[in-house]
Amino acid sequence: MTVFGFENQPQWTTWVILSLAAALGTALVVLAVVTRRLIRDRRRLAAAERDKGLILDGISDQVTYLDSDLNIVWTNWTDPMSGAAGHGAPYPGRVCHTSIADRVDPCPGCPAPEVLRTGTASEGVVTCSDGRVLRMSAAAVRDEDGSIVGVVQTTRDITEKRRLHERLKQAQKTEAVGRLAAGVAHDFNNSLQVLIGYAEMLKDEIPAGNESGAYLEAMLRAGAQARDVVRHLLTFSRKQDPCVEMIDLAGYVREQVDTVERLVGSHVEVRLDAPADLPAVAADPSQVEQVLLNLCINARDAMPDGGTLRLSLVSEDIDDAEADRRGAPAAGTYVLLCVRDEGEGIAPEIRDRVFDPFFTTKDVDRGTGLGLATVHGIVTAHHGFIELESEPRQGTCFRVGWPAGAVRSDGRRGASTSTDTVTPGRILVVEDAPAVRQLAADILERHGHRVETAADGRDALDRLIRQGDSYDVVVMDVMLPGLNGWSVYTRARAAHPGLKAVFCSGHNPAQLESEFRMAIPDLEYLQKPYSPADLLTSVHALLGRGVRAREARG
Repeated sequence: MTVFGFENQPQWTTWVILSLAAALGTALVVLAVVTRRLIRDRRRLAAAERDKGLILDGISDQVTYLDSDLNIVWTNWTDPMSGAAGHGAPYPGRVCHTSIADRVDPCPGCPAPEVLRTGTASEGVVTCSDGRVLRMSAAAVRDEDGSIVGVVQTTRDITEKRRLHERLKQAQKTEAVGRLAAGVAHDFNNSLQVLIGYAEMLKDEIPAGNESGAYLEAMLRAGAQARDVVRHLLTFSRKQDPCVEMIDLAGYVREQVDTVERLVGSHVEVRLDAPADLPAVAADPSQVEQVLLNLCINARDAMPDGGTLRLSLVSEDIDDAEADRRGAPAAGTYVLLCVRDEGEGIAPEIRDRVFDPFFTTKDVDRGTGLGLATVHGIVTAHHGFIELESEPRQGTCFRVGWPAGAVRSDGRRGASTSTDTVTPGRILVVEDAPAVRQLAADILERHGHRVETAADGRDALDRLIRQGDSYDVVVMDVMLPGLNGWSVYTRARAAHPGLKAVFCSGHNPAQLESEFRMAIPDLEYLQKPYSPADLLTSVHALLGRGVRAREARG
C-alpha cells in the first residue's frame, strides 16, 4: 500500500533538494551582492566622513551642530596647536553656552536661540568670559517633514580684528580731530600774535606805576595761557614735533620729584623707584616734563583725600608680537615710566575716551580736557606708546614707553646777537594775515628799519628775484598762499646766495622741511606767537652777521 502523494517519493525528494539548493545558491549570490554593496557603501560613508572631517578641519572657523536643546552633536572646535580639545572648547554632549562662555543661559548676542524660534538664519556677536569676541552665524537644520531639529553654527574669533579695528578707529578719530585742531591753532596763533605783540608794545609806552600797566599784564598772562593751549593742540595734532636729545630718563625724573611733591600737595606721598642703570632715551626734556606733570596732576585729582603716588621706571625689550599687542610702533628696547595712584579708578565705559581732546570728568574750573590728549600726542611724536591699567576702587596706572636709542630729529635755532649796535636795514615782511603783517612792520619801523610788505609767496618771489640783493633780511611766514615760504626762499637764494631770512611759524622747526635742520647761517626761526623782542633779536642777529661778513671782505 502507498501513501497519497508519495507514490514517487524518491523523485519528489530529489526535486525538493534541488529546489532548496537552487534557492540557497540564489540567496548566497544575493547575500554576496548585498554584502559587497554594504562594504562599498560603508567605505563611501567612511570616505565621506573622512572628507567631511578634512573639510571641517581645514576651515579656520569653528563649525558646530546643535540639537534643539542647544546640546552639541558634533563640532570641529579643537585647539589649533595640539589638535586636542582646548581649554573651554565645546565637545559633543555639552551645552553650547556652558562650554563657550561658562553661562547657565544662552549668551547675549548668540543667534542660535533665535534661529530655533524663527527658523530664519541669523548672526550675532558674543563676548566670552575670558574676553574673547566671537562672531557667530547660525542656520536651521530641518528633518524630512520640514520641522526644525537643530542648528548649524559657524564661529569666528574676531578678538584681534576687533582690537585692531578699535585702534584704527581711534587713530582715525585722533587724526581727524588733529587736523581740525591744527587748523584752529594756526588761525588762533595769528590772533594771539596780534594781541600779545601790541600789548607788549603798549606796555613799553606806559609809565611805571600806571594802573593800565596792570591791565596789560593781565592781558599778557591770559595771552600766554591761550598760547599754551594752542601748543597743546599742536602737540596733540602732531604738528609740534619734539626737539629731542639723549637723556637719562631716570635721572631726569629724580630731578623732578621736588616739583611733583609741590604740585600734588602734602596729602599725597610720592614714592620713586628709578634704577640708575637704565638706557638713555631720545626725548625732548620739556615734553617729558609735560607728560610727567600731567599724569601726576591726574593722579592727585584721583586722590582728593590723599594717598600714595608711585613713580617707577624699568627697561623692557619688546618683540614684534608684544609691540603689536601693546600698541608700540616697533619692536625694540623701551624705558617705561609708570605713574600709579590709589584713587577710585576709571570706569570701563570711559576708558576708551580718556585720550580724546576736551574729554574730562573734572569740574569746569579744574581741567580743559587737553592734558591726556597732549600726553598721547607727545608720546606718539616720540615714537613711543602709552598703556592704561585701571580697575574700580583699585587705582590707575599709566605706563609710558619711551624708545631707547639714537636721536631721531633735531630743532635748531641760530645764535642771536646784541640788538643795540645794529645798523637799521631794508626788510621785506611776507605774511598773508594782514594784522600780523602790520604788527611785524610796526615793530621793525619803530626801531628804524625800512619795511616793505608782501601778502603771498608769488609776490614775494617776484620782488626777491628782481631786488634780492637790496633786502638785508626777509621776515617770512612758512605757510603762504601760492608758494610756501621755503619754496620762495630756495628759489630766491639761488639767484641771490647771500639772502637772509627769518622764518615764522606756529610749528616747531623740527616739523618743517628737512632743509630747515641744516646748518644754514643765514636763517633764523621764530615760533608764533612771538614777542616784539624775539622778532628784533632774530632780525638783528642776521643784520649783525651781514655787518661782520662785509667787514671780513673789506
